[in-house]
Amino acid sequence: MDWNSLNRKPRNGGLKVKRCCKCGLEKPFEAFHKKTASKDGRRSQCKVCRSALESESAIIRTREYRRKYPERVKVSNSRYRNKPEHKTKQAAYMKDWGRRTLAYESRYEHDCDRVLASNRLRLKRLATNGGTLSIDDRARLFNRYDNRCVSCGVIDKLIADHIVPVSKGGTSNQSNRQPLCESCNLRKGVKLDDQNQVS
Repeated sequence: MDWNSLNRKPRNGGLKVKRCCKCGLEKPFEAFHKKTASKDGRRSQCKVCRSALESESAIIRTREYRRKYPERVKVSNSRYRNKPEHKTKQAAYMKDWGRRTLAYESRYEHDCDRVLASNRLRLKRLATNGGTLSIDDRARLFNRYDNRCVSCGVIDKLIADHIVPVSKGGTSNQSNRQPLCESCNLRKGVKLDDQNQVS
């Protein structure tokens, strides 16, 4: 393919466009770096493709250098770590990291207590409302609906959902269960969804 025949065609009311030889997309001249040696004064690859190629080749060159000269890399890293400005920067980062970690841990502990309390309440409600669903009951329930979600018909990752939620007094018996996929179960939440109820 002759790229030059596709390039430099004035389009869109005189706007000059050029086709990138890497991605093959037509882009305005501003999307290409300047190159005085070429006929149209622009590089053949667009800025995006060139940037991706340069970063990829830089990574490869760095890996090769590190593999070829491990001692030089070790000396260079040691020299950098022993610079006073690096040590100051590192100390400031570690101090800030410590503050952020403490803040996160305190928030996590608070959330953890809340989740544990919620789980305890759910277990208490399950015990109060009554009913059980054995592994065989669960398999029968799923087989009854051809192992499909009753809401969207998906076959994958089914959950034996409570039609009447436990928080609203629903039991765990098979008569109060329906197969739902994870996304439909999350979407339903604790709502009473009449259209999905099993008969």
